[in-house]
This record gives sequence, C-alpha cells and structure tokens, in this order.
Amino acid sequence: MGPIEQDTEIYALCKGDFSLIDIIDHCLQATGPADVTVSTWTAAGADLEFALGFVVDGRVRSARWLVDFSFPQRQPAYFALLVDRFGAESIRATANHAKFVLIRNESWDLVVRTSMNLNLNRRLESVEICNDREMAAYLSEVVDEMFALDVEGPVGHRPHRNKKLIDGLGRVSDAANVAAGYQSDELFGRDLRRIGVGYD
Repeated sequence: MGPIEQDTEIYALCKGDFSLIDIIDHCLQATGPADVTVSTWTAAGADLEFALGFVVDGRVRSARWLVDFSFPQRQPAYFALLVDRFGAESIRATANHAKFVLIRNESWDLVVRTSMNLNLNRRLESVEICNDREMAAYLSEVVDEMFALDVEGPVGHRPHRNKKLIDGLGRVSDAANVAAGYQSDELFGRDLRRIGVGYD
C-alpha cells in the first residue's frame, strides 16, 4: 500500500492479495493507538478476531460497528462473535451497504473508503485512503446519529425495526422531495423514472 503520511491520498485496486483487515493494520502502524469505526455489510470470524487483537494490543482504543440488519440472520455465529467480542452497545444494525473505516486520534483522521467487506475478498475490489478531517467528521456524525437512536432490545433481535433506523437519518433535501414525486403509491409500486415517466 505504501507509506501512510499526513498528506497521503491513495487509490488502489486489489484482487484478494490483501484484505480490509490488512489495510486497517497497515494504517494503525502509521497512526498509533486510535478510535476506529467500521461500516460494513458483513464480516467473517477470522477478521473479527484480528480486530479484537488490535484492541487487546492497545492499537484500537475504542471500536464501533455499523452493519447490515440482515447480518444477524445471514451469519448468526459471526454476529454473535461480534457481540461477544465488542459488546452490543458498540454495534448498530440497519439497512447498510456503505463500506468505510474511520481511524482517528489527536493527530490523524484517516478515512478508508472501499468496496470490500470485512472478510476474504477474492475478487476485484477498490480502496481509497486519505487523511481528511472534514470527511472523517462527516462520516462520524452519520454514525453518531445512528448510535443516538433508541433501539429496542439487543441489537439484531428486531431486524425489521433495525432496518428502519435509517428512515429518520439526516434531513430531507429538495432532491429527495423531487424523487419522491416519481414513486407510485401502489403496494408494489416502482420508481416511475425506471419505466420512462418524467416531468416536463
């Protein structure tokens, strides 16, 4: 990946020769102990154990996880491992397909934007790494908002309710209002733009 420096701006493609956990490891070697946020669709057991190792050896001071609401049902053993290792209070499950990692301390605001999940990726994947305080703050605010929402019961026990956590996220923009005008009101309605309907 090359050295991680304050003005680093890296874009890379890989094909399974390194994983997201390898990238986090590489970044932590540059930053020293940091607070880490991981947003992923899914995760594998081995990678979760590696992540716990970063906590045990002091490189990760705190960890937060934003995962997809389907993760507890798709991979119950891995989700149980995540809860066991990091605690339910450090996890939010909702409709999530965003993949990014924040690695922050007093000197660094690393943002890793990637197509990779936290598992083995033997396919073409992309990764971007930058040290960007504004981008890190923006993504952190989104995650903060998710963690501030009230969740009934242990994470994962109410997957459909968890899925709806994003409904109140952020503010509705004019673009969102315009897009809503294209939605059919029928039970199985579609976005009318996909069938060629538009406004003059």
